Amino acid sequence: MRKAILFLIVCMVPAAMIFAGNDDKTSNDGNSSIPFVLKKGRGRRSHSGIGGMHMITIGVAFDGAAAKLANNYPASRFWIDSLRTGHNAGYSVSQVTQTPMVNLMMDFGIADQVSMGFAFGYQSMAVTWGGTYVPEQDVYTRIGAALRFDYHFITEENMLLYAGIRAGYNYSIMTSTFTRWDANYPKNFDGGPSKLAAQAHLGFSYYFGVVGANVEAAYSYDDTYYAAAGLSFKF
Repeated sequence: MRKAILFLIVCMVPAAMIFAGNDDKTSNDGNSSIPFVLKKGRGRRSHSGIGGMHMITIGVAFDGAAAKLANNYPASRFWIDSLRTGHNAGYSVSQVTQTPMVNLMMDFGIADQVSMGFAFGYQSMAVTWGGTYVPEQDVYTRIGAALRFDYHFITEENMLLYAGIRAGYNYSIMTSTFTRWDANYPKNFDGGPSKLAAQAHLGFSYYFGVVGANVEAAYSYDDTYYAAAGLSFKF
């Protein structure tokens, strides 16, 4: 159900951009103009909108990635085959912790109301599991890279309101105390964080000159984040 809702959101955002563009004035030859016109030349600004504008945002984001990660453990092939039989039977996850995601976004206005860019995320998570007497801990470092595509409904000098999509890849490094028993455990374990990421988001920025505040609310396929906040710089 979540995948279906996300798919509909992802499809609706580009469609909204196209229909919004049909309200543009017609060209001199009487034909309707295309929804948006790409801006030529690096750093060139139009009179209005975000065409030619650079926007860099850095902040923190909040998600439920660690809780979802803990749910992956009982369903993993490694646990089913190795840890739920014999003397390892009865092992379970006892605790999950995580840091907020450090969120970096770099966007460029390719049209008066359209921007494209890159996003990067960094996060640490830990899962404590095992029996009563010998707990184990797996620590994950998750690094994500993604592409962003946004349509801006409001493009005032000090205010931006936008919606868009973010899709990319998560690379995770796991270290574990269990390597004292199985050196290949971090490589063979199949219950780690999701590698693929997809997100639909709604964002708002308010600027005080070139510096402003940014907030986003999102729905994510892999719990990339559900809310984010940070400082935004435009030039």
